[in-house]
Amino acid sequence: MTTIAMSVEQQIADDILSGRLAPGAKLDEQTLAARFEVSRTPVREALRQLLGTGLVESIPRRGAVVTSFGPERLSQLYEAIGELETLCARLAAQRMTAIERKELELALQPLLAAAAADDRDAYLDRSDALHDIIHRGCHNPFLIDLVRSYRTRSLPFRNLQPYTRERVRSSSDEHRRIVAAIVGHDADEATRVMREHVATSLLRALDTIVERGAAGDGRPAQRGR
Repeated sequence: MTTIAMSVEQQIADDILSGRLAPGAKLDEQTLAARFEVSRTPVREALRQLLGTGLVESIPRRGAVVTSFGPERLSQLYEAIGELETLCARLAAQRMTAIERKELELALQPLLAAAAADDRDAYLDRSDALHDIIHRGCHNPFLIDLVRSYRTRSLPFRNLQPYTRERVRSSSDEHRRIVAAIVGHDADEATRVMREHVATSLLRALDTIVERGAAGDGRPAQRGR
């Protein structure tokens, strides 16, 4: 794969993951080539690579589009994520070292501060950082690769969701309870709260795609988790 194609791939992926390209958006080779001021060949290479990540899918007579799930498929994706996240949380409660538990506690503080300040972007960044610490704390590289891959696939759908002040506050409380359970070596509680956390995210994602489908709009996505 050429350097130009890799650059195009990264820029398209960034647009998808940030919400600038919403699920269902058509990825026209000619339009993208003009935007990036390259020929269609590296664009074609980039889209081929993105098909392998799950961020892009090929639709007959439409070509490449940003992956768009219906309620059933989205539920299946979150079901997989929920099992992976809860297993990470359970193993982290059992396996994290004292230093890692301290790192997790410290990571919670800026998350809570961002929630209190109603700083959504900072909160969501801190949320990702905290989940990353939990993933690493499971001490299973295969599981870490899987959960990160599936979280990446779900990010465009999380970005569709409005993130109200009330949801930020409730989400921060969920994170607080997850951290408390892991630091306290309570694997059962860590599993329970993490599963509840992912289930809540699924319900919000389903509500959002149903609302958007009913409205028939193509509004730009908003960042959310």
